[in-house]
Amino acid sequence: MKLSKKLVNQYNNPDSLLVITSYPQAGQKYAQNQDAVASFAKNRIYALKSQITGKTIVLADFDIKPSVSEEDNVLVIRCFKKDRPATLTHLLKNAGRFNLVKSILVEFEFAMFGGVRITAIMPLIFSLLRLMGKRVVIELHQVLHDLSLLSGHIGQKKGSLKNRFFSAGLNAFYFALGLIADELIVLEPALKERLEKITGRNNVAVIPHGVDRLKSVSPSQARLELGIAADQFAILSFGFITWYKGSDFLVKTFANSKPLKNKDIMLILAGGPSFNQKNKAHYQNYYNRVTALAENQKHIRHTGFVAEADLAKYFAAADLVVLPYRTFMSASGPLSLALSFNKPFLLSNRLVSITKTADFQQAMRESKIIPTEILFPLSQNKLLTKIAKLRDDPSQLKKLARLSAELADKRDFARLAKVQAQLLQPRLNVSGKYLLQT
Repeated sequence: MKLSKKLVNQYNNPDSLLVITSYPQAGQKYAQNQDAVASFAKNRIYALKSQITGKTIVLADFDIKPSVSEEDNVLVIRCFKKDRPATLTHLLKNAGRFNLVKSILVEFEFAMFGGVRITAIMPLIFSLLRLMGKRVVIELHQVLHDLSLLSGHIGQKKGSLKNRFFSAGLNAFYFALGLIADELIVLEPALKERLEKITGRNNVAVIPHGVDRLKSVSPSQARLELGIAADQFAILSFGFITWYKGSDFLVKTFANSKPLKNKDIMLILAGGPSFNQKNKAHYQNYYNRVTALAENQKHIRHTGFVAEADLAKYFAAADLVVLPYRTFMSASGPLSLALSFNKPFLLSNRLVSITKTADFQQAMRESKIIPTEILFPLSQNKLLTKIAKLRDDPSQLKKLARLSAELADKRDFARLAKVQAQLLQPRLNVSGKYLLQT
């Protein structure tokens, strides 16, 4: 399929929305060969379709070669390739073809376009889009002011000259985006506060990570198909295996625990290598150490990437989802999936900020949950104690499941789209510009 003049004219109108993002292949949503933004973006876009008055054009990444396709009245133009600066001219060229389109949404995650050099020129690209007369709204999926908090993930020594240099560059990058963008969107109020301190601007809105309403399956059938015994208490850790998500902490916790030997608690480590880090030597060493330790444990199952068709099975089979994050720099995609399936969850206390949002606080009140019931310190013994208590207390698990269901309802992608549409197209006059800013 080619980008014909007829096709351009069909989508080129002032009420249409142009989105720059990584994006799944047709018929897919949670693909293993793309970053987490791809699935998020597809959910956002499909929810927004009912709120905007025009059509949607997506300028997306390609793997082998550029392409053009239509899926559910969304025009997908794959025109840029990661780590290939020359393809950014194609991005600008295609944006220019839709000269009547006024609004551009950029779903931005570091390393989405490539390494440091290509990421550093993205503010220039966004500035050129502004010069085309576009309203540019950038949704930032991470906000981190100090890279020492991510040292183990990026392979830099904490507090080193290199670490301080790149931290300064990161802050300069955010400052530039604050000047360029008409609006910035983040997924958590704590990230808004962090970003506004860096930029000195008040053009930051908060729209939580949405929840995709996925169809669940029978837990007993899921366990049967996955080979999980009915009497096992299954802990699920879902997503890319990374340092900042605490994957190694969780595996070591289960591997080193004498009380778990030959017991009825098992860890399902459902994930593969980070899409953005997998080719880096320090990350390969980390990943190999974690997975090697996991493979030698009878009560740990490492699945690798979970196919989209099997996603519901693993969440249905799990009794509890655990997120042992070391660093808070973004909303959690795995938490969003846990909410989608109304699963009980535990969060490391490094994620305490996300429990302080208005909707989270309301959901806890409605579920009669207090923060200490869902938070744990990064201590192996304390986590294991918490897990053991939950295994022996079905009523507490039900309370946590209710919290998950309450949050899922409040953060449904379709519900959040009403607010985001007004940020993208202010003339829609939706009342309450930042209804979800807390």
